[in-house]
Amino acid sequence: MKLRYRHAEVLSNDGKLRLAIYDRDDHMFQIAEERVRSYEAENEDHFDFVPFPTSPNWHPSWQIDSDPQHGLFGTVSDAVAEAILRLKSH
Repeated sequence: MKLRYRHAEVLSNDGKLRLAIYDRDDHMFQIAEERVRSYEAENEDHFDFVPFPTSPNWHPSWQIDSDPQHGLFGTVSDAVAEAILRLKSH
């Protein structure tokens, strides 16, 4: 099922991993792992993960890689609590 709207997010200490909470059509919530890929050399096969920007400056060689994770939650707060636990064990 397709993810719809972002409700919350938790950022790792190094800023390279963001766990975002999205809702779905079935009124459940799901965590998506997001990272920023940097294609500085404009080569699809060679990229680096860089920290999420803290300013509005976005480089043309950056792209967000999003990967929905397993597990559904009934509330945003349950999903955020799980995201925090996952980041601590990461």
